[in-house]
Amino acid sequence: MNVWIGVGRLTADPEIRVASESQKTIARFSVAINRNRQDADFINCVAFDKTAELLEKYFHKGDRIGIQGRIQTGSYKNRDGQTVRTTEVMVSSIEFLQDKKAEAEPARTSYTEPVQQTFADLGEVDDDELPFK
Repeated sequence: MNVWIGVGRLTADPEIRVASESQKTIARFSVAINRNRQDADFINCVAFDKTAELLEKYFHKGDRIGIQGRIQTGSYKNRDGQTVRTTEVMVSSIEFLQDKKAEAEPARTSYTEPVQQTFADLGEVDDDELPFK
């Protein structure tokens, strides 16, 4: 199974282009994902068609994004004739998460007090009432 899920921030605005042969919209972008307080991983991503168009329209450098996709490796020859290996996430879906500007503002979410219940509150349970044995 090849599934990758990550949450991070865009390191730059997505680079958008249209493939000359297929006329498909392609977005290339990088996401910084915190590994710990001092280190981050920079993940290269590629999105197509409607997803690429959404990225172009709504996502900018610093925005927080959730991504699901698959890892794809490849290689190419650079100008010096050396083989360069690549690893990218081929994006299947994205999630709008809070952008950097909105994060500075107070959150507008409601909070409900959690219900506290203990096993003692449930009373005695007869073994014959359990759905498993």
